[in-house]
Amino acid sequence: MNRLQSTKLASIKNTIQGLPKPSLSLYGCLESEIEQQLELATSLFPWHKQRVVRNWKWFDIEGTDADKKAAMSVGLILTFLFSEDITEVANTKVFDWVRTTMLSHFIKPGLFITKNTVYILVGNGEYYSVSEKTAYKLFMGE
Repeated sequence: MNRLQSTKLASIKNTIQGLPKPSLSLYGCLESEIEQQLELATSLFPWHKQRVVRNWKWFDIEGTDADKKAAMSVGLILTFLFSEDITEVANTKVFDWVRTTMLSHFIKPGLFITKNTVYILVGNGEYYSVSEKTAYKLFMGE
């Protein structure tokens, strides 16, 4: 990991540590369902990269109705993920951590789809509802 990525990760982790404990746990697929979920992801989104993530954190942004409507008008939902536990799939570049772009679709159990990638969520995750200011800090790593 280069210095910039390391600094960004430290900033994101620091912001997360300052958040109240999550009040809700979310559930992805079971370990035994990963292959099935990968097959589903490939059949539905063959042009997307795939990543399996564990110990994930789900962030809903508390935007205004206008913000939510604007995001939806371009096919996005004000939600993103963060994880340091990633398994790369299908010859994609290896990363130490991921903070996704905004959610475009979610298919239970555990397919979190963005514009270019399908994240297979495995096991339990933490749910956070965050302000736009906090989301900016998490998204930009500042």
